[in-house]
Amino acid sequence: QYTYIYTKNMEILDNALTPQIKLSLAPIQNKINNFILQVNTNPNNMRLPMYITSHEEENK
Repeated sequence: QYTYIYTKNMEILDNALTPQIKLSLAPIQNKINNFILQVNTNPNNMRLPMYITSHEEENK
């Protein structure tokens, strides 16, 4: 029963914070995307992926 309550509370907290976190990170993500576009538009540069994944995701 405690596990269920804990899980539900964590889900509520995650759902409440996720929009706020995304809103806070949006300006940073926009700057990263603009940087990647600038790098990729120069033919002398090695192309960067538009969606950078974490090291853990790449090794799955």
